[in-house]
Amino acid sequence: ADFLPSVEQSLRDLQMDQVDMLLLHWPDQHGDNAAALDQLQIAHDRGYAAHIGISNYTVSMMEDAVSRLSTHPAANQVEFHPFLNTQKLQDAAARLSIPLTAYCAVARGKLATSPVLDDIGARHGKTGTQAGLRWTLQKGVAINAMSTRAENLQLNFDIGDFRLDDDEMARIDQLMDEGYRIVDSSLVPTAPQWD
Repeated sequence: ADFLPSVEQSLRDLQMDQVDMLLLHWPDQHGDNAAALDQLQIAHDRGYAAHIGISNYTVSMMEDAVSRLSTHPAANQVEFHPFLNTQKLQDAAARLSIPLTAYCAVARGKLATSPVLDDIGARHGKTGTQAGLRWTLQKGVAINAMSTRAENLQLNFDIGDFRLDDDEMARIDQLMDEGYRIVDSSLVPTAPQWD
């Protein structure tokens, strides 16, 4: 009920008529997202956002969003890094034509502590973190990375001048077996049951 007034207030605060992208940040943990999706569609129809998207949506939630929205979601922003197996989500996103955007892409610094990533990065004159971020890009996933240090932020951007080969991608894929999830119900009590 507060969604549209909140969007309108945000636009006033930003002194803008429209934002590029408006995301539903958290789905209902039980999958009942109909009302929120309807409000998101209304916001788009009113011109408040050029594009609309979803965040933290599971496979079934993505399917529901595509069937419910008349505007195709421009993104599903999800936790995505080499230590978490998101293959089901990637497959569904490809099938549904919903681009994925990664948050927690550096896995809270864990990319910097992986000997596998360090080795692969060194082969390219890069850090392990850069190798992990490059893996994410080569998976076709956009990166939303942050840093509290300016020098690390620059390193996060400096990943466009090299490419990982198939063997390197496969070695990094092996890290997914760790099943390291940052955003779960211990951090966000209303988090859905992930795929």
